[in-house]
Amino acid sequence: MMILVTLFFIAYNLSSGTIEFEVLNMDFFSKEIISYTMGTGCAIFFLYYIYFDFEVPTPKYLTINRIFMAIMVNFVLMFVIPLALTKDLDLSRNLFLLLPATIGAYLLVKTYLLFFAINKKNKSAFHSVRLVFGAIALFSLCGFPFSILIFGGNLVFQQVLFNMGFAAILISYFLKVAQKDSQLENIEKFTREEVLLKDFPFDETKVLNLILNQSEDNFQTLGN
Repeated sequence: MMILVTLFFIAYNLSSGTIEFEVLNMDFFSKEIISYTMGTGCAIFFLYYIYFDFEVPTPKYLTINRIFMAIMVNFVLMFVIPLALTKDLDLSRNLFLLLPATIGAYLLVKTYLLFFAINKKNKSAFHSVRLVFGAIALFSLCGFPFSILIFGGNLVFQQVLFNMGFAAILISYFLKVAQKDSQLENIEKFTREEVLLKDFPFDETKVLNLILNQSEDNFQTLGN
């Protein structure tokens, strides 16, 4: 799944200004539709990955599927149609981002509380550090709509915030891999110890008798 996250990340960066759309003979309307479609799709998929990777339950009435459907409908009604009618990017963008910003704020608070609850149950240092990077990734994604509302068309700030989320997800992924490798090493070590014990079995009764006999011999020696 990390491969898909990386592909979405590359696609977003390419569609958000890295490629000169004039070279592709693409008009303003098509350019903005593609950019915001990719950005919205990436954000939702990243959000899904965070919930999946950390095994965090989504809110009962706000599952990833419902979020996806609501934002897609909102995208068409509040961004595509107003942009097509008015050609006003600022108006269309602000109308569209009101819903994602509201959902993002709710998810941020709700999921952070779940992260803290998970951290209390799991005392592993690996898991605690991973939760920190998961929280950073979640903050960058849920704060993404707010950054666009506040800073408008500042692509540099938007890309920095989005890329920070991807970097946090990537670090969290490698920490998870390192944790699994460490667990496998412990399992292999434990297995080797079991094999050694099987190769050198002992009878507890014989050991006890040996100790008792040795004690009896010592006692007789003292008596003489």
